[in-house]
Amino acid sequence: PANNSVILMNDLINELGGPTKLSAKERKIFNDLTNPDVPMTYGALLRLKQDIGSSLGRMASGPYSDVNQAALERIYKALVNDQLDGIANLPDFANSKPLHKGAIAFKSSLATIVRSAGGDAQKAQALSNAAFKKWRGLSKDQRENFKG
Repeated sequence: PANNSVILMNDLINELGGPTKLSAKERKIFNDLTNPDVPMTYGALLRLKQDIGSSLGRMASGPYSDVNQAALERIYKALVNDQLDGIANLPDFANSKPLHKGAIAFKSSLATIVRSAGGDAQKAQALSNAAFKKWRGLSKDQRENFKG
């Protein structure tokens, strides 16, 4: 479920000139994403995204706060796309037009958020949290419809 993130990490490795150029924590992220013995579950993907999100910005305090901020922002965006891809593969998702529209709107909102934040990771995270709350409301309404 973390295809976008794995592709990005491979791109970072190529950009840096090999896997040995990754920082220890970047290597940990890559290993977490690619370990065949411990597949990346949706829950693990969310936790990794949250840890990286808390490590972004001027007052970063998360477990990855000492990692290059530009690389972290790219990884975070890839994890968001993986999250959305995971949601899209849930059963009954294709039949759930309101939820599907909400996910599309959320993904579009994230692109707008990143542009409007002008590189300020904290501002982007605050804006994306607001967008997600709106989207989560749509998905909650849709779950109520499934209950019948």
